[in-house]
Amino acid sequence: MPLWIFAHSPNTFSAEEKQGLAREITRMYTRLQIPAFFVNVRFSEMDPSTMYIGGESHLNYTAISIYHIAAQFKEESGRKRFLDKVDSILTPRLREKGMDWEYFVQETPIDLWRINGTIPPEFGSELWKQWVQQNRPVEGDLCKDHSKGLVT
Repeated sequence: MPLWIFAHSPNTFSAEEKQGLAREITRMYTRLQIPAFFVNVRFSEMDPSTMYIGGESHLNYTAISIYHIAAQFKEESGRKRFLDKVDSILTPRLREKGMDWEYFVQETPIDLWRINGTIPPEFGSELWKQWVQQNRPVEGDLCKDHSKGLVT
């Protein structure tokens, strides 16, 4: 599950801009055969008195935390392609607003993740494909080996 959290200055994004960002971020993952419902994008408006950069309140800033649980990058080239894609989504939008921003990506072990109390299926499995197609969790038989997730 990718989870993106935008902590931003007040009035940074309109409702339409938030939805546009969320859709573009979701498209980035669905092109990789990640179910759309895995992708979570949250916007949290921060009062300037609660966000400090270098000890000073910042009036035009966004910090983006990106958490990857469903998949981790095994190679540096994959990480670079991902960061380049993130930059292609964020840079034009935030630069146009004259904003400062930063982001980081944190990867966590897949075996510490559940959806509706269920272990997600193994990437690329038949059950995974059903989850992608139906855009929701589809029940299957739980494996004894939790590292393999659900199987049909």
